[in-house]
Amino acid sequence: MNKLLKIALSVTAVVVGLFVAATLYAVFFFNANDYRNEIDAQVKAATGRNFHVGSMHLSLLPVLGLKLDDAVLGNPKGFGGAPFAKVGKAAIGVQLWPLIVDHRLEIGSIYLSGLDLTLRRKVDGKDNWVGLLGTQRTKKLAVEVPSSKKSSGSPIWSVFAIAGLRVENASIHYEDAVRGRTFSLTHVDLSAGPLRPENPCSFRISFVTRSNRPALTADIASSGDLIINPSAHYLSLKDYRLRVVAGGPSVPTGRQSTSLHGDADYNSAKGVVKLKHITLDLAGVTSRISGLIRHVGAGEPTWSATLHIEPFNPSDALRALGVRDYYPNDASALKKASLSAEASGSLHEIKLTHLSFLLDQTTISGTASARLSAVPVIVANLKVNNINVDRYMPVVNVRSDHSGTSTSPQHASGRPLPFPLPIFGGTAGHYHVTVQRLIVHGVKLSHANVRVDIASKGDIDASLGADLYGGKTAGLTQFNPTKTPDYRQSFSLTHVSIGPLLQDFSGRDPVSGQGNVRAELTGTGRTVSTLKRSLDGVVSVDLRNGAIKGFNLAGILRSLQNPAQLNRQSVLSGEAHKTQETDFSSLSASGHISKGILTSTDLAAASPFLRASGSGRINLVKETIDYTVYPMLVNTATGQGGKHLSQLHGIEIPVRITGRLSAPHYKVALGALLRRSEKQGLRQLLNRKNTTLRDRLK
Repeated sequence: MNKLLKIALSVTAVVVGLFVAATLYAVFFFNANDYRNEIDAQVKAATGRNFHVGSMHLSLLPVLGLKLDDAVLGNPKGFGGAPFAKVGKAAIGVQLWPLIVDHRLEIGSIYLSGLDLTLRRKVDGKDNWVGLLGTQRTKKLAVEVPSSKKSSGSPIWSVFAIAGLRVENASIHYEDAVRGRTFSLTHVDLSAGPLRPENPCSFRISFVTRSNRPALTADIASSGDLIINPSAHYLSLKDYRLRVVAGGPSVPTGRQSTSLHGDADYNSAKGVVKLKHITLDLAGVTSRISGLIRHVGAGEPTWSATLHIEPFNPSDALRALGVRDYYPNDASALKKASLSAEASGSLHEIKLTHLSFLLDQTTISGTASARLSAVPVIVANLKVNNINVDRYMPVVNVRSDHSGTSTSPQHASGRPLPFPLPIFGGTAGHYHVTVQRLIVHGVKLSHANVRVDIASKGDIDASLGADLYGGKTAGLTQFNPTKTPDYRQSFSLTHVSIGPLLQDFSGRDPVSGQGNVRAELTGTGRTVSTLKRSLDGVVSVDLRNGAIKGFNLAGILRSLQNPAQLNRQSVLSGEAHKTQETDFSSLSASGHISKGILTSTDLAAASPFLRASGSGRINLVKETIDYTVYPMLVNTATGQGGKHLSQLHGIEIPVRITGRLSAPHYKVALGALLRRSEKQGLRQLLNRKNTTLRDRLK
């Protein structure tokens, strides 16, 4: 035993002596610069590129270190004489004692300054990085690991530590002449360390990125603490913070900032990433996310998350994102919103469940999903408690300053566009929405059931069923988003109170009553006026127990109860008045619409005293009317001018209605009455003369 101990001590002494001697020699006599030319030649042989190092410095105590100054790697042939990469300064050091005694690799520090890397793709598609990745020549520089050591039970990171990492003023440039794109990372600064297993490693990185497509510049900075636990196959990112400040023509308002903060854990054995308390702030909107990503590194990853968007002001968010030409029809709308949902998915699908979206006084709940295929498909089933769509329609007239920037809406004179153009090109969808109470274009609906199917090219088929003013409505709409959009619509109103419907829709109720309306319409155009001018179709109306507003036909006839008036005028005219109306017990009509003009020839109306027919046109483009009604008295009532009105019995009295729909005029043609009056006067004269003749003959 003593002999063995002596041998061991002797060998140790010799080894230590040799190491000390070698160290002293290296410190005093070894000069790394003597090998620069050989290193340059080896790199050129391996890469086919020129390589040059300005100076090299090697240190042994207390750290085995190497420093490089002014290293340059050239481009391959055909890319000019500019360098492929340059390094101002580089240094790396290894702690000797842990390496010798514990066989543990501890890198003292890594330092890199002034890195300038330029990646280029020429018009012919050739890249200047070819020859550095995966070629036979670069494989000569690879370090082969014996197969017996590749399957070591311990991860590589369990045997090393890094005291620090520092990168200063690095730059990376990318130029693609094929696509005409440029991209760069400049002012790259990175600091990290110390990196030791199971200990937090603080890091900070910042850089400026620029691109021409899209045209933007962004300052990006991030920091956090990284913890690596090799024995547990665990990596953790704590207190991670990211801030991005972007600017440029492609950035809304020319400048935007966003920040992200949270924690993440990765278990490599289970292939699971856990996101905890992720907070994203953008345009005054704060979103919070927590979730899991599964099957990382093994198969197709799947994920699940909980999403919360804190209450925010949508109007302020839109302004912050540069949307300055949209103002809702109601200035008090878009003041509060929030969202929460459970989300899950994979690389090919996204699902939202327990969706709850609050917008002002509206609550939207339900589910939604999206299939991320070549043609994305969105499916949604939503429930809405109540919503007034008109509040959110854009105001047409917006006052602008001299610079052309929209400043504020003119709510008094503005009117929402009734036919917004939906564009869903490249995305298919199936939507089912139920709404308890709905207001759109002033019309009040309840228990609305809406289904919308969207094809990948944007074709839309939509159906609507709802309770409407004491009755029901049902409709089908088709939309084809060609260069000139094509609309097709059919709808029906059953047992609906027409007066309140028209009042809410147009602000006036020229006709009241309860009944049925049918219509089939087609049209093309991107604006309301062009759509009206192209409108074709058919329409029919069948009403009961109502009134035509604007004039009192019975009152007009009563004004004619003095036959002497008929000798003084041939036409009786006047303006419609909202307090006047003509009652009817039944009214029916149908018509054909061509290029925005409705033509009707079969008006039929009845009341206890009157029967009426009629024909004419209504110009929906100019909102004018030219319609003639032919009322005929069929009954009179004593005490209501009946004695005098009886002489009008059986005569059709044309009443022509013209002018704007909002303020029509009427004219009563009295020719028939004049002829009746002249005949009656002659008959009375003959009767008197006949009576005198008979008296004389007696």
